[in-house]
Amino acid sequence: MTLSSTFLLSCVALLQEPQDPDQDLPRPKPPGESLSRGREAPLATAPSAVTVIPGDELRSTGVRFLSDALRLVPGFEVTRSFSTESAVNARGFNDDSSTLNGILGVVDGRQVYNDFFGNVLWDALPVPIESIERIEVIRGPGSFLYGPNAMHGIVNIITKSPLAYAEDTILVSGSGGLRGSDMASAIIVRRAKEDPAAIKLTIAWDDIEDFSPRGANARDKIFVEARYERRFGENIVGLTGVASRQKLDTLIPTFLGVPATLFASDVVDLTSKVDWSNGPYKAYLSWDHFRSDSIPGALYAPFSLLLDTVSVDALATFGPFGPHTLTAGTGYRYTHFSTDDADISDGAHATNLAWVHLQDEFAPLKELVVTGGVRLDRHSLAGPVVSPRLAVVWEAVQERVWLRASGGYGFRQPALREFWFRMPVNIAGLPPAEITGDRDLRPEQMRSLELACHATPADRLRVEAGVFYNLVDRGVSYVATSFLPSPPFPAGIPSTIGPSGTGQNLAYGMEAEVNYRFREAGWVFANGSFSERFDRDTHDRIAFAPRWKASAGVTLGGEDQVQGMAWVSFFDDVEFAGGRVPQHALVNGRISVPFTVGESRGRLFVEGFNLLNRVHRETPDGDEYGILLSAGVSVRW
Repeated sequence: MTLSSTFLLSCVALLQEPQDPDQDLPRPKPPGESLSRGREAPLATAPSAVTVIPGDELRSTGVRFLSDALRLVPGFEVTRSFSTESAVNARGFNDDSSTLNGILGVVDGRQVYNDFFGNVLWDALPVPIESIERIEVIRGPGSFLYGPNAMHGIVNIITKSPLAYAEDTILVSGSGGLRGSDMASAIIVRRAKEDPAAIKLTIAWDDIEDFSPRGANARDKIFVEARYERRFGENIVGLTGVASRQKLDTLIPTFLGVPATLFASDVVDLTSKVDWSNGPYKAYLSWDHFRSDSIPGALYAPFSLLLDTVSVDALATFGPFGPHTLTAGTGYRYTHFSTDDADISDGAHATNLAWVHLQDEFAPLKELVVTGGVRLDRHSLAGPVVSPRLAVVWEAVQERVWLRASGGYGFRQPALREFWFRMPVNIAGLPPAEITGDRDLRPEQMRSLELACHATPADRLRVEAGVFYNLVDRGVSYVATSFLPSPPFPAGIPSTIGPSGTGQNLAYGMEAEVNYRFREAGWVFANGSFSERFDRDTHDRIAFAPRWKASAGVTLGGEDQVQGMAWVSFFDDVEFAGGRVPQHALVNGRISVPFTVGESRGRLFVEGFNLLNRVHRETPDGDEYGILLSAGVSVRW
């Protein structure tokens, strides 16, 4: 039976069981801001595949690293290289490099994508799990609203704003565990009742040893965030400043015969942001200064990166005007960088990106919503890109079953290091080689089609299923552009390696999710995905991502009760350039006990990731690791 026929039969079965619409559903999705719309709206009618992880559920997972919670998202792949580095990918578009994945990270409206490296440094984000209100994930292209680098998905991390607290609050949390794993954070909110202003101070420290003695850096991460908000009638103005410093390892895997190596980096990141909102209108201005001093193994030269990024973004929703609701936005992003010590970028360079987008949600019938939109981005070096999107959502059974058909376009802007790069490579016994950039690269592009079904067919039961089909053009990969003379050297040894934007891929797959609330404070869930990716020129399968991935678990306990969550995630085997990673399943969980001392309330907890201590690698060139177990306490007063 084909994927499409299985999907259609499942939806037909769901159509046969309409139920009471007032029944509670498990793992409730808060209304929030739907990433796929750019405004607040019910997620059942969203024009894209969206997953929401509420903050309480995130903390119940027992994960040591924020990125590991994304293993719960259908179709998402997470691979960890070191105790300080992980990669997040989606729908089969993993690679043998953690740097090029087309997943955009957003924290409180600000993009946290690193334009030089071409990725999100997930483990470097200055966001403690205790401060997260929810995480919204869009699966599939999001370039119609967020532009470049949202080619395969978006992870939007939303923290609790100062004005969301009703009164002065102090939250302190700390834990310690295996592998020298220590974490501590304090969140201090000053907010008098009925006061139109509030300030929130977050201080956090995070430390963990290397998984392997070869690692040059144990994590030593500390950051401070000050966030002020004030309400002026219907207007809310916010000011945010963040300073972080940390040590981390970054992996450059085996490729084209060049052995794997790691960069030990000392990173300083400073951010400031001003934002404004008034109901459906919002805007922000941000500046980020990133400095990384990196010392590699013997293959590469040490260098320092100085990266400054200024962004301004504005978004507005108008209407409804009869059956139409319009969303419009515009923005500008300026990036400047240089490299010191070893000049690996041929001097300092700057790029700028400007965009405008318009979207219309048209509801000609109560049961039917058609969403169409287009975005135009213009990059100073890579040129213009147009990103259209069209989605049709039909409420097939009133308040019970929604069917969606959507088509969209995503793209990934080449990283700055793909444009400007001149890194010497020194392999023992061979003349020096060089990795170069190419200023003629154009953005990778993806055309995507999806069919999906969202339903509540029975009491306290929610089911989602979908299939997708993606075509990628101009995919970037590194190739040998010149070779050492043969003889005296063996044939096929490269002397120059550079990016080539000629890849053509095809990917298809399916995703499914089931949630059932069996009691007021307990639910079970399960999800799974399948994907295949091929080279359209050679028809060879690209095996950098697992075919099959699945998660399942159970959660028990309410706010004033003992709480527990246990879940398992399964990944199929993966074949990288450096070797094979066999299939593996990881068991994870957390249990916490409430207590009260005077007016303060707290929880004692024990949490663990990979509880069965399955010692494994998730990339062949990464570190081997096993159980991550810790215990701690959190107190609020």
